[in-house]
Amino acid sequence: ALVCLPNGTPKCSFCPVSGFCAAFRDGSQAEIPRKTTRERNPEEDWTVLVIQNDQGFAIRKRPTSGLLAGMWEFPNLPGEPDLDSIRRWGESEGLRVIDMRPLGSYRHAFTHKTWVMTGYYLRVEGNKDGWVFVSPDRLREEIALPAAFWGFRDRMPQDL
Repeated sequence: ALVCLPNGTPKCSFCPVSGFCAAFRDGSQAEIPRKTTRERNPEEDWTVLVIQNDQGFAIRKRPTSGLLAGMWEFPNLPGEPDLDSIRRWGESEGLRVIDMRPLGSYRHAFTHKTWVMTGYYLRVEGNKDGWVFVSPDRLREEIALPAAFWGFRDRMPQDL
């Protein structure tokens, strides 16, 4: 670790095993350790919905298996639907969309994939089975949202 440096010149003259080192013998010590090029993580597009009704903000539990299993999340949709599609989706879920605002984009890198997320704030009337509506304070202080959703939790409208 102190002799064969990955980002510097190897210090072969100080190395106690240079007499046994094949790289020193071949003159290829500048290539050791061999740097590997890392493949770029595949990206997935998601639309995250920060939905508020008169009871608070909607969160739901993720499935019990898979990525972020069993954790709380904001409702989300795969891909990048347009505003009309989001409104129609809300209505199909029994919600009346009163207001919609963009919250910007956010990227979250996992070890094996990157989520590219676009967020929207939706003020709605109605409720949906399986969702829990919580106050802004409870959402910020008590609910353990995965870090992937923090960017949208922190972008929630402050004038609520």
